[in-house]
Amino acid sequence: MPLPIPIKNEEQNTFISRCIGLISEEFNDPQKSKAVCYSQWKNGKKDDSVDREFIFNLDKESNLRIDPSTGFLYGKARLTRTGVFDYYDDSGNLMREYRSQEEVFDKDSVQSLSMKPIVNDHPFSIVTSDNVNLLQVGSVGEVINIDGQFLISNIIVTDKDMVDTILNRKSVGLPTELSCGYSCMLVPEIGHHDSDGYYTFAQKNIRYNHVAIVDRGRAGDQVRILDKKQQKKEQIMAKVQFTRKAIKCDSLTLDQITQVIEEENLSVINILSDKLDEAVLIIESVTQKKDEFQAKFDQATETINDLKSKVDSLNDINSPVISAMLKERSDVEEVAKQLGVDCKDKDVKTIKCDSILAMSKNADLKDKSDLYINTRFDAIKDIVKEKVNNDGNSDFSNFMKVVEDNKNKNKNNPRNEFINKDKEQQKK
Repeated sequence: MPLPIPIKNEEQNTFISRCIGLISEEFNDPQKSKAVCYSQWKNGKKDDSVDREFIFNLDKESNLRIDPSTGFLYGKARLTRTGVFDYYDDSGNLMREYRSQEEVFDKDSVQSLSMKPIVNDHPFSIVTSDNVNLLQVGSVGEVINIDGQFLISNIIVTDKDMVDTILNRKSVGLPTELSCGYSCMLVPEIGHHDSDGYYTFAQKNIRYNHVAIVDRGRAGDQVRILDKKQQKKEQIMAKVQFTRKAIKCDSLTLDQITQVIEEENLSVINILSDKLDEAVLIIESVTQKKDEFQAKFDQATETINDLKSKVDSLNDINSPVISAMLKERSDVEEVAKQLGVDCKDKDVKTIKCDSILAMSKNADLKDKSDLYINTRFDAIKDIVKEKVNNDGNSDFSNFMKVVEDNKNKNKNNPRNEFINKDKEQQKK
C-alpha cells in the first residue's frame, strides 16, 4: 500500500500515531514502522520549492532517477512474465492460468503494452480517455524488451505522491511490485509448468490496458520497478537466509533447513517450498484413503473367507450344516404328509406355507416374514404331534374331519350366532 503522508495542519504526534497504525502489519516490526513514519513526516513537511534531486539521495547503482526540474521519476521495470498465475472465479474457485512464451512474447501482444498508463492499484473498470486523468500516475516506455521470462521497459512516474511512495519503499528495502491489467481468451488446458506447477487453463490473445502499482502482484516480487542496476556476474550477490520448517507426514520426515542463499534465488526456492507443502498435503490425503481402502479390503476378505467356509461345508454331505438341513426337511415333510400336503419339488418354506394353508385355508401369508411362517408352522407341528401321540397312529385325516365338523357345528349353533350378532352390535 502507498505510505501515508502528513495532511495539512496535522500535528506530528497525530500523524505518527496514524501512520504506525496503517503500516504496522506490512512491516511487522514496531521500531521499523516508527522509523518509516518519522521519515514520512520529515519528507512530507519539506519545502516543495527545494530541488527534488537534493531531497532524495539516490545511490549511483540505482535505476531510479529524479528530473530536478519536474520531480518526475524515471526508471526500469519488469512489467510481466511467463508462467502460471492464480486467479479466482466469481464463485471463489481457484483457476491456474498458463501464460506461455508464445503468447506473452507475441508481437501484437507486446506492442499493446507500449506506452500504456501506470495507475495506483487496479481500477474497477478499464482505463480509457474518460478516466485516465483521474487514474494515471505514470507511463510505460515505448520500447518493450524481452529479458528471460520477463517483459521489461523504461517507465516514468509523474504523480508526486506515488514518487514519494516508491522512494520511501526503496529506503526501507521494500520492492514496488507491478501488475498488468489486460484482456485475454481462456482455453481449458491441463498441463505442468517447470517452476509454477500445474495449470488448468491457458491464456490466448493477451492485450494490455494498463500497469498497476500494487502491494503484491500475481506474478511475484520479481515483477516490479527495478530500483537497482543489475550487478556484474563477477560481483558477489546479496545473501539472505532461507528457512524451511520441519515436516513429518506418515513415513516422510524432513528436519528444518536453514540456509543462506543468493537473494535472486529466494523466490524460486519459496516456490519449491510451497510445492513441497502441496506434496505433503497430497501424501496425507493418499495415506488416509489408503487406510480406508485397506479397511474395506480386510472386511471383504473376511466376508469371502466366511462364504468360502459355508460353501465348503455345503459340499460335504457329512457336515453339520447339511445334516441340520436334511433333518429340518425330514421333520417338515413328516408334518406335511399328516396334513395331506404334496412335498415333491418344493423347498422347505413352500412346504411350510402349504401346511399352514391346509390347516387354515383363509390364512394370509403374503409378505409375511420367515419368523412368522416358522412360528405358525411350529404351532401346527405341535398340534399334529399331540394328535398322533394320542391316537397312536399317523392317519390325520380323521383329525381334519373333526376340525371341519367343529367349524360347521359352531357355525350353525344358535348360541354362537347370538353371541356373534351381539359382538357386531357392540362394534357399531
